[in-house]
Amino acid sequence: MHQPVDDRLIEKIQVKILNRLGKPPGLMSVHCVNVFDNNWRINVWTKGMTDAGVPTHEITHSFFCEMTKGGTLRCNPKIEKIYYSKTKA
Repeated sequence: MHQPVDDRLIEKIQVKILNRLGKPPGLMSVHCVNVFDNNWRINVWTKGMTDAGVPTHEITHSFFCEMTKGGTLRCNPKIEKIYYSKTKA
């Protein structure tokens, strides 16, 4: 039986994932599910549009990670920064 998960822990994981990955265009949500112990399946959902103009919702990134007792999120393979925000000059 799954144990209830603290919403603050889920928010912490979501922030850590987006800090490492960057914010993808069309970001809808970062869905975190505790699979067992401190192991998590994390799916990044985005919205887009097909060539025919049909809206889509899809998982663009998926990770299996462990949250250590010290609060470090370990992912294998390591999450690389893909998206960089544009800054105003």
